[in-house]
Amino acid sequence: MKSKWLVIFFMMLPMVAQADKKGKYGDDIRWTYVTTTHTLTISGSGPMKFDRNKPWDSFKADIQTIIIEEGVSRLGLATFEDCINLTSVTLPKSIKIISDDTFNHCSSLTSINISNGVTSITRGAFFGCKSLNSINIPNSVKTIGSYAFCYCESLTSVVIPFGVTKIEKSAFSNCTNLTSVSIPYSVIEIGEGAFAKCINLKSVNVPNQWATIDPKVTWDGISNTKGNTVITQVDDDSAGNASLSQAVPQTVEVKSPTVSPAQPQPVSQPQSSPIMEVEQTVNVDQNIFVSKTIDKNTFAVIIGNEKYTDEAYVPFAENDAKVFKEYVNKTLGVPEKQIRFLTNATFNNIRSAVRWLNQAMSVCGGKGRVLFYYAGHGIPDEANGSAYLLPTDGSGSDIGSAYPLETLYGEFEKMNADRITVFLDACFSGSKREGGMLAMARGVAIKSRLTEPKGKMIVFTAAQGDETAYPFKSQKHGMFTYYLLRKLHETRGDATLGDLSDYLRSEVKRESFIENNKMQTPTVNVSTPLRESWRTMKLR
Repeated sequence: MKSKWLVIFFMMLPMVAQADKKGKYGDDIRWTYVTTTHTLTISGSGPMKFDRNKPWDSFKADIQTIIIEEGVSRLGLATFEDCINLTSVTLPKSIKIISDDTFNHCSSLTSINISNGVTSITRGAFFGCKSLNSINIPNSVKTIGSYAFCYCESLTSVVIPFGVTKIEKSAFSNCTNLTSVSIPYSVIEIGEGAFAKCINLKSVNVPNQWATIDPKVTWDGISNTKGNTVITQVDDDSAGNASLSQAVPQTVEVKSPTVSPAQPQPVSQPQSSPIMEVEQTVNVDQNIFVSKTIDKNTFAVIIGNEKYTDEAYVPFAENDAKVFKEYVNKTLGVPEKQIRFLTNATFNNIRSAVRWLNQAMSVCGGKGRVLFYYAGHGIPDEANGSAYLLPTDGSGSDIGSAYPLETLYGEFEKMNADRITVFLDACFSGSKREGGMLAMARGVAIKSRLTEPKGKMIVFTAAQGDETAYPFKSQKHGMFTYYLLRKLHETRGDATLGDLSDYLRSEVKRESFIENNKMQTPTVNVSTPLRESWRTMKLR
């Protein structure tokens, strides 16, 4: 009998994967996760802080059910994104905030019961959950963030509970099967495009006549009038598109259950808030902030490879490098003499620029910092997946004509530098920025092997190993570079590298999906000596 139970015991062992693993995030905040075949259970206390290398990333595609036990107060940024087979989630009452991109692209998630106590559903929390057909929003929620339920294509109706005061930009945009929305009197602000491209949504009632509705709401034909009105979409068969109609006031008096504003004054149609204005109209090539501080310790190499002898050109790469140089000089305060700016660099140009950096670091006595930026083609070695920068005199079919990332990182390791920050607006899958493949790739994207940074390096890359780094045609920049410049523009160069990383990942991934219907996921790779400290560092 004993041997029988031993056999059963050993047969069960494979059912437990990564059992009782622990991770440490922040000050004495510990959580434990246990996984069986398809279920992930998380317990602990305090907020789960963001870590790009989450311990379940290697098997997240197998996860179907997530159970989060009482004690966890906040889900970290992008905690469960791309868990493509996740169908159900249990959230405890201790959860207060669902952070940005928490369930981003969990495409099999069908329903979510958000526990009472959650105060904020933040930016992109359920973006791209295309199977989500039922949501329960508790009245503890005050804000529904921008893009929170964008592309939730299976939603048919939404009830916003009393207590929600703000529905931010594009919160429910592209919910193409949404037919009804109930908005309470407590909502006092509705952002731009909150219900854009909800093509089956015919009417929305906004009872609070003093609510601020962004003038660019447009709601695909639903007028942005408010106050005791039903906003109605009218089909114009002759034009083939929805047209705007004047909303018809209801005769029923609408009263707030608890709110009675003292002597309210009707407000004129509001101007866009600063946030909305930045989202819509920022031109990163203009009004570049000029810092009064001069950085005597940073030396920069900036390369924009657009025109190739034997390969397709890279749209906007020269403009990427040119404008980034202006930010490095003006906003970050690096003098012109400490910047090597190269357009359409050859193999020897790149090698010479790296040698110049080495010399600069040697005279700085360990206090110098390196900033290296490259926009252009990257290619993989088909034999082993290692990644290369492609000079303009190189060929995708001749790997010997390319500059290996491993060589570049090796040269950086030799430098006596305090810190080396690298930005690569290139992909290493054999893809071209404008679409299609380089000749050497034969139409098949190759997943390049991750090149580990050495020394004191932080590497920002535009896309994961098998993705394409796309252009942002309307802005005449690479998608990655545009949002890099935009963050420098908005913060006057004062953002931490952690904030910059989170911003790039969130904005580029979302905008690429909307603009190109393709995934582009910026990554950050950090060498061992800086892994505990890099997020609080700044470029200036």
